[in-house]
Amino acid sequence: MSRKGTPIDDSPMDSFHGILKKETLYNNDIKSLQEYQALVEDWIEFYNTKRLKNRKKSKISS
Repeated sequence: MSRKGTPIDDSPMDSFHGILKKETLYNNDIKSLQEYQALVEDWIEFYNTKRLKNRKKSKISS
């Protein structure tokens, strides 16, 4: 977490939590806390392993 007055340090986590809520909480009809916890666990597994990632390929000069 950032020091007081430097909120830019928090932006990666704020972005992650925004994506998490948008893709899990707002897009599903959740009936219980246990159902939501299982949904979040599945989503985190997907987020870390299967989703497409935009990565720049580095150019190595030989």
